[in-house]
This record gives sequence, C-alpha cells and structure tokens, in this order.
Amino acid sequence: MRFYFFIFLFLLPLIGVHAQNSSPLAVSHFFSVNRARFEPAALGTDFNKFQIGIVGGNLWGGNSTFKRSEIEPVIKGDKKTGELASNVKPENRGGFMAVVEPLNIGFKVTKKTNIPHHNFERKVWCPGQTYGKEILTLSFGVAERAQGSGAVSGNIVQAYYNRTLRDLSNLADQYARLDGVYSREWTLGAAGPIELKNPRGFWNDVYMRWGLRVKYLQGIAAFSTNDGEGKVSLENQGNLILANYGFNFYTTNFKGFSPLESKGSGLALDAGITLNYQQNWFASLNFLDFGRLKFVKDVINYQDQGTLDPTNVDDFNLQEIIKASRGNLDEEDSFSMPYPSRVRVQGGFRLPAYDGFGRLYSRHMIYLTIVNHLTKISVNIKSPYLGASYVFNWNNILELGTSAEISSFSGFKPGALFAARAGFFRLGIATSNILPFLEGDGYEGDLAFQLTCSF
Repeated sequence: MRFYFFIFLFLLPLIGVHAQNSSPLAVSHFFSVNRARFEPAALGTDFNKFQIGIVGGNLWGGNSTFKRSEIEPVIKGDKKTGELASNVKPENRGGFMAVVEPLNIGFKVTKKTNIPHHNFERKVWCPGQTYGKEILTLSFGVAERAQGSGAVSGNIVQAYYNRTLRDLSNLADQYARLDGVYSREWTLGAAGPIELKNPRGFWNDVYMRWGLRVKYLQGIAAFSTNDGEGKVSLENQGNLILANYGFNFYTTNFKGFSPLESKGSGLALDAGITLNYQQNWFASLNFLDFGRLKFVKDVINYQDQGTLDPTNVDDFNLQEIIKASRGNLDEEDSFSMPYPSRVRVQGGFRLPAYDGFGRLYSRHMIYLTIVNHLTKISVNIKSPYLGASYVFNWNNILELGTSAEISSFSGFKPGALFAARAGFFRLGIATSNILPFLEGDGYEGDLAFQLTCSF
C-alpha cells in the first residue's frame, strides 16, 4: 500500500497530454468541433458543413517535487519508495488529466445564397461555387475524462513511511488534500452568429458569435477530501511531540473498478461569446465546466480525529489510523464535488489571406490567454494562468504554431503545434511543453492529438 500511496501522490507518470488551460490545438482552426471544449463559440467556424472527430485526446501529468529521471527507478523497482520520501519538499503537489473523445460530431445548418457572406469568415459549405449563410451549428460528443490533484506537506509523507513524528523540523500545521474524478461526458452543443440589426459605427465592423454546451455527467469513480483537507497539528511537549489529527475522505468504485458502472451523475455547462472587430482583432469570454457531480453508490468514507499520546510518538502509524477509520456509508448517504470550473479569456490579432478557393482565412494569428480556476481540483495549476501562442496557417492546408506559458511545476514552457489537411482528413499533434521531448526529463509532460474528417 505504501508504494501505491506514494506513486499516487507524487510519481504520476508524465504520459499526459495537456493541462486543461491551454493545449496548442485549442487555437487551431482545423478542429472547430474539438476547439469548442475551450471556446464554445468556435463551433462552426470552419468552412465545412460536417466535422466528425475520429479520435482525439489530451493527456497531462506532472508534480512539483521529482523529475521523471528520479521516478523511473522506483517504478522499475531499482529504488525503494522510502528513499524518495526522505527528499520531499515542505509542500508537494501533483496532478494528472486525461481526456479521450471517441465521438464528436458537428453539423452546420445553413441557408443557401449566391451572395458571399459579408463577414471576414465566410461560411463556405460548397467551396468556389455556392456560399451558405450559417444559421446554427450543432454538435454531439462523448468524452472519457479523468483528472485529479493532490497537495501534501512533506512531514506527513515522512510520518507515513517512517511511522514516527520525532525529529520533524517543521511543527506548523501539516495538511494533505486529494481530489480526483473519472467521468463520462455526454455533450450537446450549439453555436451561431449573433445578428445585429442596423449596426452603426463601431458595431458595423463587428461580427459576434455565441456558444453553449450542456454536459450530462456520469460519475464513474472519485476520491475527495470533500471541500476540506486532512490536517495534523504538531505541538512540542519537551522531548516529545503531541499530534492532533483529523481527516474526512471519500472514495467510490476503486475496489472492483469498472468503467461501465456509474456511481453518480451531474450536469455541467460551457458558455461563451466571441467578438471579432474588422478582419484583425478578436476576443472571447468563456465559462467552462460549471457544474457538480454527486456520487450515491458504493461510497466509502474515511473519517477520524483525535490526539496521540506523546509516548507513542515513535509509533505514529498513519496507515493503521486511516485503515481503522474506514466506514461504508448507508445507501442514502452520498457526497458531491464540484467540476473543475474556470473562466477563460482570450484575445488576439490576425492577418487574413485568401486561399485557393477565394475564401478568407487567418494566415497569421497571435493569441493571449488568461484562465482563472475556481475549484480546488485545479490546485496544481497556476491561477490565474497566462499564456501566449502564435499560429501560421498556409493556405488552409498546413498549420505550424508555438506557445509559451509559465507553469507552476516547470517554470517557463515552450509549446509546439503541427496540423495538416489532406482531402477530407485533418491531423493535429501538439504539446504545451516540448522540453521533455528534447531533454528526456522534467517535472511535467503533455501531448495532444486529433484526427477528424470534414466535408
């Protein structure tokens, strides 16, 4: 149990793809049905009437304490977990996120007209022949999503492994906070233009869009400190240490785990509005993942509080305390947790050009993004987050991009984007931190990929 506890807290493999703030694919114009996850009003901003996501995913993992080169020997069994426990920091944080989208479909409802749309981004559903004015774009998608975060004081880690509170250097309150959820999202989305009647002045050069996504959530599994945290308060009593402790922790569906068995449900909303001024300037305001999940089946609660006798300072068996605190709740008992809601503001500048079909598109794009996280499940992400991106689009066939952001784990992170179109198919690969691929080491890593068919 020690090994898995420690792996869970700090040794989260760096397999993952993208922190929920900024995947470079979120600024690609090739994948509007997937980009709507970050910017709901982006749905329908491509030239096609249908867009089908064949496969796509975002993965990300990281921690603030150990590099991958320090973690791998423990995973391989060449090094004991306790050796790493002695090197923890006063505060240690870790997180992971994985999103897989097995189904994502977008369909644009248009009105035929022989007059090209006057806006900078004309909705061309029959290139070079007939122009269609967008009325509404609808989408339906299913996504598997797992994410979690943890933060724990170094002294608690050492007490867990060494089973003693003696010779601890920091007698301030120690804490542990763990939250994570695996859910299945069933999403209905819609977006469209906002028609302004008799616009004048500034508004005559404005093109606006709205977007809304409603998500029914199936809660598959979760662990949560339930809007709180476990604490150990240490007091110096001469040569001994007095420990007051308390925790309240919930889990569900970890014993006999089944991804097909739902343990709860909930709802979440994404909403956004985008404003484009003339052909160059744009800005968007987005409210993402505002909702809550409630778990009602197979809920297990670990709850206890007390004071340890100072004579037992050398036998502080935190593992046994947690094990003894386990209790199966009655069927009517439950726990709920907020979805990782955030506010995302984006603005930027574009230089347009015409492609081979005479369609106006964005050749050069510069983005500035600010994200503010509102729930503790995102405790590992800098909030507010600030990032910048640049994307070059060649004739709506090839996109190359780069990004820069400041991470709470790795510091400065440069990212990269590659996306290409061949016939009906579009492929995109991106990372918001290219350094692990160049150096083979680091505190976090991510990767994003997308394959769609558009026509």
